[in-house]
Amino acid sequence: MLLAALFLAFCQLPSAQDAANAKLAYDAALAQKQKGELVEAASSFDALVLTYPTSPLVAPSLVEAGVCWFTIGRDALELRRTTPKARAAFDSALGYFDRVTKEWPKGAAASRAQYMRGSTRLFAGELELAEAAYDGVLVNFTTDPNYVGKALERRGFVRRQLMKHRAAAEDLRAYLERYPKGESAASAKQYLDMLALLDQPAPAWQAKTWVQGEPTPLELCGGQVVALYFFASWCPNCAKELPFVLDLAQRFTPRGVTFVGVMDESKGQTAASLAKYLAEKKIAFPVLLQDGSVSTSYGTPTIPHLVLIDRAGRARWRDNPANLADWTLETLLAEDGHEGEHEK
Repeated sequence: MLLAALFLAFCQLPSAQDAANAKLAYDAALAQKQKGELVEAASSFDALVLTYPTSPLVAPSLVEAGVCWFTIGRDALELRRTTPKARAAFDSALGYFDRVTKEWPKGAAASRAQYMRGSTRLFAGELELAEAAYDGVLVNFTTDPNYVGKALERRGFVRRQLMKHRAAAEDLRAYLERYPKGESAASAKQYLDMLALLDQPAPAWQAKTWVQGEPTPLELCGGQVVALYFFASWCPNCAKELPFVLDLAQRFTPRGVTFVGVMDESKGQTAASLAKYLAEKKIAFPVLLQDGSVSTSYGTPTIPHLVLIDRAGRARWRDNPANLADWTLETLLAEDGHEGEHEK
């Protein structure tokens, strides 16, 4: 029986020619992927799996095909919202990643597949599922030098979006302790500083003048969810995020979120020039002109920067608006003003 089993295993090993052909096919598919021919590359990886089912390149090919579909889904997002095309692509990606983690649970490709499951869930806006997927990397692939650090940093990111501030801080500190020179070390330090300012009463803001809209000081916002947005007319990253911010305001203002803009006199901005800019960009929410004191009191590191304040007047989330998920705003809207205290 043992000899028969060994003979069968030997027969299933790819020949030298098959191994060489599989490698050529794999490299060709990678070249397609690198050129942005994502659908074609995914099909080429599929063909390799079917043609050379015993090749050690099968699992990596499945992961690469999944990454192709993940990228297609990410590119199909509209204002960071999941479109039907994006949802279909993300589901395809998850199918590939799930197959690898189930069929090769301890293989070299599995940790990457598990990590990409987290990234796919994250871009799909499924924050709790993204957190669980990154957990899977940290629990099951503790010795992998390639993805443990990335998963730890990404889990901290997701936990910030979930407003699990204490847990997020633990992840960031662990990342800095293990990877003090890691590629995300600088941002981890910055986010730790920002987390220290959350779950505390939001500072009141004083306007030099209100450029647009009715004066909206913090004391008039009691019981409301507030989105305090720091930006500038000269800022290229602000311009990049403006369509997303305007979409947020259009969707969430009717649901009870109060948007307040904060600008200053840097680089020649004046009340008159800002009023013209706001009209041209069709920014409708109230905007104040500050002397820098509001930015200082909020410890704003860069712009654009968005701070979310809950119904109880506590700052609960802050970051570049590019990182805001609907989940976070919807959660704040659902609260009665007493939630979040356990995260202090």
